[in-house]
Amino acid sequence: MSTEPSLAPSAPPDTDPKDATWESRIAGLPLWRVVLGAGVGGVVVTLAGEAAGLAESWRSLILMSVLYAIPLACWLVVKHGRGPSNLMGEALSWRITGQAIVVALATFIVHLGWVALVTALDHAPDSWLEPIVETDGAPQEVVWALVAVVLDPPVEELAFRGVLYQRWRRRVPPLWAALGTSLFFGLLHPDPVGMTLLGLALTALVLQTRSLWAPIIAHATNNAIGVSLASDTLSRVFEEIPLWVLGAAQLVCVPTVAILLWRNLRAR
Repeated sequence: MSTEPSLAPSAPPDTDPKDATWESRIAGLPLWRVVLGAGVGGVVVTLAGEAAGLAESWRSLILMSVLYAIPLACWLVVKHGRGPSNLMGEALSWRITGQAIVVALATFIVHLGWVALVTALDHAPDSWLEPIVETDGAPQEVVWALVAVVLDPPVEELAFRGVLYQRWRRRVPPLWAALGTSLFFGLLHPDPVGMTLLGLALTALVLQTRSLWAPIIAHATNNAIGVSLASDTLSRVFEEIPLWVLGAAQLVCVPTVAILLWRNLRAR
């Protein structure tokens, strides 16, 4: 019997589904198929809504619902059929929930300070002067709240802190992957600077907790605050808060967010 070592290359440790980490499993999710499916579904829903004579506001809400529901179904049911447990990392716990809510509140307050500063300098963009969301009555407000708090966070976190970040960190240094995915995330929102900061905080949260549940809960908390302020414009939200209260909150929240980013991103 020959005892010579085999020259065949060994398989990467993440190729065996039984041994794969949750990061490698989520990096393998079919992103382009999901985007294509959501796009086709969006076109179908838009055409159906116009044919049915639905109001534009309802068509927009239904379109948003479909664009978020299709990726969620594809990722968690069609492709893997195994539920979210193998994709989410560490199991949800009170510790993870508490950390996520604290990070969401701290980041939102820092974001609020940024909005207040830009508005005070008369550099607020036109999008900040418009209502955060326009709805026609309570039914639409309920639907929009469900989309923003229930559907939006898991889909966007699976895409950005899940698929994109986990893929990019295999090609570039993880810090650059965090910056790139967070900037991409920010550019898709009305306030790119504030939302890029949120993206970085959510990435740091994933690295700190090793769980995708943490950024989903933090994202949902951030959106829930936005839903509660939906009747206001972004540049007027801070006007309801006394200036000294906002300033004192910044003294606590800015260091909190800075420490979170420093501890979890600097050595990556």
